[in-house]
Amino acid sequence: MSTVITRSQLSAGLAAIRGSRIVTITACTVPDMRAGNPFGGRVRKTARVNGQINWRYTNAVQKRRNTENTPIDPATGDVVVFVAQPRKWGTLRTRADGTLTPFVDHKGAEYVELMVKDSLGYVYHLDNGQPLGAKGRRMVREWLRSKVEGARQMVARPVILRDYKVENIIAITHGKRAYVVNG
Repeated sequence: MSTVITRSQLSAGLAAIRGSRIVTITACTVPDMRAGNPFGGRVRKTARVNGQINWRYTNAVQKRRNTENTPIDPATGDVVVFVAQPRKWGTLRTRADGTLTPFVDHKGAEYVELMVKDSLGYVYHLDNGQPLGAKGRRMVREWLRSKVEGARQMVARPVILRDYKVENIIAITHGKRAYVVNG
């Protein structure tokens, strides 16, 4: 059974979580498509993703490097230490005591930073909710911008980071409790 909550309740609930947590987020977003696509901004992607909040990117990549034992520094024989570059956009929000929150602030908007563990499925649909058929899905995929995941990480299985705008989150599950976001 799901509990209906508002976006402000979602934000407050996530802000109260201390320490790393596994969550499942369902979000409705506008896919990043190349200019000139025939959809004219009318396509949406509703995705359900399982991942971790309140985590540190550098630590996650270093852990993955250590697990995969790569890349090795030829001089020392040790795994090379990963140094993350600054975020391209947004500012991670921390508490006064320096602990993490799951939020990234950018141009007055609030985002949830998620380390993706698993994609649980997605559907493309028009902005009126009508799902796209097989032909429509193929067309969307042809117009999507290509992504390079974790090229600097130098690992076989890169750590995947996603930022979900709070206003795009339509459901979340954590701690065995499911919430539907309304308003």
